[in-house]
Amino acid sequence: MILIAFVFNVFSGDLAWSYGLGLSAADLPRSDTLLSPTDKFVPLTLRGIRVDKRDPFKFSFIVDEADTDLTSSDLEKQSTMLLRYFLGALAMPEDEIWVNLSPYEPDRVVPDQLLPTDIGRDMLAQDYLLKQLASSLTFPQSKSGRNYWQALTAKGGAVNSFNKVWIVPDKAVIYQNDQGAFIKSAHLKVLTESDYLARQKNSPNKMEFH
Repeated sequence: MILIAFVFNVFSGDLAWSYGLGLSAADLPRSDTLLSPTDKFVPLTLRGIRVDKRDPFKFSFIVDEADTDLTSSDLEKQSTMLLRYFLGALAMPEDEIWVNLSPYEPDRVVPDQLLPTDIGRDMLAQDYLLKQLASSLTFPQSKSGRNYWQALTAKGGAVNSFNKVWIVPDKAVIYQNDQGAFIKSAHLKVLTESDYLARQKNSPNKMEFH
């Protein structure tokens, strides 16, 4: 893990949102491309923050390089992107950190405040990949797709083959003191539509892809 010193001048507009970092439309696969699951990979991760009590706008961030092998310039670029995500999420109301690429809800894709931020753009890109991967795995001519459709038809009668996938927060363990905070672990949970609705009755969640 490494420490990144960072000073934020609230009056100068440093770290204003930019489309130059993270994913772009050119990075995404064509919609007719079949995707396959990849090996487990842990990307660069923002793990913690230290605050200078004498200067509340001076932070030191703890970044975990995880499974990456980045050059110093790429490390700086991706670390800056993580800080943009952090600041973007920090500035948003919790109930407005979500995206929704559903063909049945064209007027409910992303909150207006989230749309121009880096985190909003990249959440949309990840939701696009989620939909594409789910479609690829259930494609009738693939091995997983054949198994999927055979299992459905084996049930007989009317079958609901549309299963909306939700990714929601599951559990986070965070240590904090008067000098900052450190994220020990954080997990997301993948749910079907029926599972999500059942879960919502007991524990509403924020920051959702669906």
